[in-house]
Amino acid sequence: MLLNQKVLKRITHLEKNHCKNCEKKKGKDSTALTRTCKACPIGQELLSLGSQLELNKVERVMAKGKDMTFSDIRFCFDSGVDPDEIKKAAGMSHGKTFKKYMNNHGYATSGRKLI
Repeated sequence: MLLNQKVLKRITHLEKNHCKNCEKKKGKDSTALTRTCKACPIGQELLSLGSQLELNKVERVMAKGKDMTFSDIRFCFDSGVDPDEIKKAAGMSHGKTFKKYMNNHGYATSGRKLI
């Protein structure tokens, strides 16, 4: 949790001290602004920091273990977590249990929606 607080403080600092008054962003729509910020060293650092927060979120969700909801499981799939790791973390190490759970929600054990 401390890592998240440090990352959030750094993001706040960068936005407040660099991005808030940035001359390059004035008058640009969100698409142009995204391109501009990605080319900026501060913007690149912000993207990196955001990725760290996302990784921490996956770890927090996986740590829920048997308390993971279906939304949590979908989030893990969408974040690229291996299905076997999800199954293990959710306490459904028996393949049939995980398959039945996923099928009941309309998904295959690979995380793809069933047709």
